[in-house]
Amino acid sequence: MRKKIFTSLVVAIGIMICFTDAYAIDIDGWWTVRTNLQQGDFVTGEWTTLYGTGKKVSYMYILDAHESAYGGPVWLYLWSDLDNKYLEEIYPIIYIKNNVIVFFGPTGQDADGNYWGNTIVLRPSGSISRPNVMKGFYTIYDMENIGTPDQFVRMGTLDLNRVEPKNVPKDVKDMQITD
Repeated sequence: MRKKIFTSLVVAIGIMICFTDAYAIDIDGWWTVRTNLQQGDFVTGEWTTLYGTGKKVSYMYILDAHESAYGGPVWLYLWSDLDNKYLEEIYPIIYIKNNVIVFFGPTGQDADGNYWGNTIVLRPSGSISRPNVMKGFYTIYDMENIGTPDQFVRMGTLDLNRVEPKNVPKDVKDMQITD
């Protein structure tokens, strides 16, 4: 009896080791993004609340995400009331480990030598291998031109839900870069 149990256990563990990719978190595809963001101005010190719900919902497209590996990129399309259009942010690196998802763009400089950086940290919910909801936090800072109002920091919460590609607005799809 013990031999049968031990053999069954060895076979089960062997199968689990061979098929570990089947249990990886599948987050690739389109997501709607409800936001509750605060934007602070480095110059004036004023804070503005930016709500992204209803018709102002944002979208995210995730490409090539792998469990316990670097992947990417991720495109975030945030609705801007100021410009009355979607603004594109790109997160070139995805890191997933132990049910924590991090999208980040390492601190860099734009063409004018001004610093910027962005990070999103998410916790998936739902199925172990294919979550349907993710919640987390968003931060970005951009120092466009020293001494101008284009210097800002934005941070807040994100609620992501899967969405079918047919339900993504055409103007967002037109911005999307695919390979």
